[in-house]
Amino acid sequence: MTDYKGVQFSFKGKRRQERKILLRRITIILLLVSILFGSYLWWQSRDLKQRMTGLLSETMTPGSFRESLPSYFLFPSARQEALAIAWCLEDIATGNNLFKKINRRSSFFDPEPILDRLLDKASPAPFIAYATFLSGNHDLSPYYEVLLKQASYVAVNDTELQSGLAKMPKKAGSVQIKERISRLNKELTEKEVVVVRDRDNRVLATWLPEKHRLKENLPGFSLDPLIPLFENGYRQIRMTVGLDLQQHAESHFRSYCGSLVLLDLESGGILAAYSKPFSKDSPANPVFCELYEPGSIIKLLTLFIYSGNRGNSLFPLECRGNMTVDGKLFYDWTVHGRIETPQQAMAFSCNLAFAKMGLELGPENMSKGLDDFLFKNGDLFGDGPFSFHLGQYRRPGDSFALANLSIGLEEIRITTVHAALISGLIASNGILPRPFLLASSDTILGLVVSREKRPAIEVHPRSMQYLTLQQSMIMAVDHPNGTARRAQNARIPPAVKTGTAGDSKLGLDAIILTFFPRHSPRYALAFRLERGGKAEYNGAIFLNQYLTDFPR
Repeated sequence: MTDYKGVQFSFKGKRRQERKILLRRITIILLLVSILFGSYLWWQSRDLKQRMTGLLSETMTPGSFRESLPSYFLFPSARQEALAIAWCLEDIATGNNLFKKINRRSSFFDPEPILDRLLDKASPAPFIAYATFLSGNHDLSPYYEVLLKQASYVAVNDTELQSGLAKMPKKAGSVQIKERISRLNKELTEKEVVVVRDRDNRVLATWLPEKHRLKENLPGFSLDPLIPLFENGYRQIRMTVGLDLQQHAESHFRSYCGSLVLLDLESGGILAAYSKPFSKDSPANPVFCELYEPGSIIKLLTLFIYSGNRGNSLFPLECRGNMTVDGKLFYDWTVHGRIETPQQAMAFSCNLAFAKMGLELGPENMSKGLDDFLFKNGDLFGDGPFSFHLGQYRRPGDSFALANLSIGLEEIRITTVHAALISGLIASNGILPRPFLLASSDTILGLVVSREKRPAIEVHPRSMQYLTLQQSMIMAVDHPNGTARRAQNARIPPAVKTGTAGDSKLGLDAIILTFFPRHSPRYALAFRLERGGKAEYNGAIFLNQYLTDFPR
């Protein structure tokens, strides 16, 4: 180009220079963006991994971990994996299901510390879920592959076993762990694995992996509720029951049907839970769920409630064998004459005395008192797959129903395990360890995990009324006219309350509630002889014989 003075010039150099400047600026901007993006990416990755470290070291709980976890929109799959791990650390199935939804080829985290943390849990399900997720993405080492198969009760061949053990992380107890893995693999090749032991380490059941069933050795008790646990990799469970105590119960039920529960008052462990139902249609372990009329054992609670509300103002009283309630005759089982004290009324099991107590209390006080002793309709305790059902009652609509409720007839039902709880509460002055069946379980590596201590059951703890009940149960045995006099036992003196209920045409039920030894109780016992006759005869004699050869 020529200007007006004939000087030539061009815009090409200027444009080239401007393009260089623009390119330089774009490069700087892109570099800054990349640095910022990389920093943010690094920060999110580092933050997520630091949080996982805190979770594994237990500086934060799984719940707080989940609640405080940011969105991590650059790592959605990693966030899902972290959430699933947190759920698994609480042994909640949500984590197992979440692993199945993660769209990722490998773990975002170092899997080894996570797997080791999950291996420390008594329940194998979380380890199985995470290891299966890693295995599906070809991200599981040979060592954990062996453990995953063993958790599923699948034996590995010698090559797989040696390869896995060679890749085992170095840690304390490695030699013992290797021995345990090799021993279990040998058991798996023999098609039968010991999975349930009693309190004294005796075998109660073995697992047959090929048939997915238990082979049991515990009379009068079904271990079938444990099957889903072993299908999901549980290694071994130790129960509170004693094989000797279960066999002892069975030996005394040869001529009877019914159920029995023996509680350890110190620990709350269920030492025996025996069932021999009369009906073939009964559910598994009726000792925990079958409801029946309790009869006179409920008088213990009626007296407790009455003493707390009215004292002993009813006594002395005259028992003439019957009285009129709502225009109907209410009968006692005999004429007791003059009853001086509540303890004497209990020893004689006087129906009229306790019916009068209930009538004076009224339905409100009676209902509240029964609720205190766990008769809250529908409530139950549980321990793992086992449920312990509690009693229930109908709120009395008239005085005659209230009188029957007060002596344990028609309006109320109980289970044998609930009766044993009541006996335990009386023996221990209202503070009883929560009953349980599963003492401990083994992890996949064979480490024993003890159960967490649960809060005790407390019902009017240390109330003076318990002393009255204890005295009355002792008098029922020692008094010449006591209903439990046939249960006198020089070897192990018990404190007893008898109860007779059921249909006289079909056969009466004998129900016994007791604790022993009476002055320093170690055990609480309840049993029902279904259609076994009257409690003061058959029930008391059964108890006497049971105590005579009781394993000590």
